[in-house]
Amino acid sequence: MKLPESFTFNQNNLQDYQDCEFRFLLKHIRHLDWPAVESEPIVLQEKKIETGYLFHQLTQRYFYGMSPELLSETIEDPLLQEWWEHFLKLNILAQPGVKFVEKMISVPFNGFRLVAKYDLLIVLDNGHIEIYDWKTSVSQPQRHFLIDRMQSHVYPAVLMLQQSCSSFIARPSPGDIRMTYWFPSHPQSPVSFTYSPDQYEKDLQFLEKIINEIVVREEDGFKKTNDFRRCKYCHYRSLCERGIEAGTLEEDSDIFDGVTPFEFDFNEL
Repeated sequence: MKLPESFTFNQNNLQDYQDCEFRFLLKHIRHLDWPAVESEPIVLQEKKIETGYLFHQLTQRYFYGMSPELLSETIEDPLLQEWWEHFLKLNILAQPGVKFVEKMISVPFNGFRLVAKYDLLIVLDNGHIEIYDWKTSVSQPQRHFLIDRMQSHVYPAVLMLQQSCSSFIARPSPGDIRMTYWFPSHPQSPVSFTYSPDQYEKDLQFLEKIINEIVVREEDGFKKTNDFRRCKYCHYRSLCERGIEAGTLEEDSDIFDGVTPFEFDFNEL
């Protein structure tokens, strides 16, 4: 299959491919809009997505220089207020380093573009780089689940790859990069990991392998996932004849290791 030259890979479409090759085909190749409800109850789902969006908006305005007090006055939701108070206690503005908010970096990779959009980057004088990603699911996943996600492979790798095509930051070494997933619902238990040269090489091989698989695969070669539980939270389940009713918020959450099944990715490109 020949992808258009303008096609870009990112953590979202690569994660879709890893979760279900057929979903990748429908969503990112055929651009099929199949608006099935991801999970029930729909009102609660929409409310959680809205709250997550507002939290990201607050943090962005905070780093752009708006007063925390003025921002607090705009909050009406008690849960969002709680999240905001937890965030302010981080006092990130007082930490050293240059902050970049909602920073998008695009690099050439394996004949295409590989793109990452960061909630927050902090570049320190000693060359260290801190990646922060806000996760607004109410439950917190286990560490191994987050480390295995495409985001944990793509985000540090893109920072390393950009050094050859951009003067955005100084040349980091893999060990200079640290990534933190921070949950406002669980402010005392962030999930962090430090990158390494070995992991960087593994990630390059891993990402190249997946992209090569996608490029050479014909459309009839994109298979549906064998994990039927995931289908309960997929927009395309009725199209695939894998159920009509959406999964509930509490149902089968163990397969996601605590991640809310419909968790919306606010960095989706």
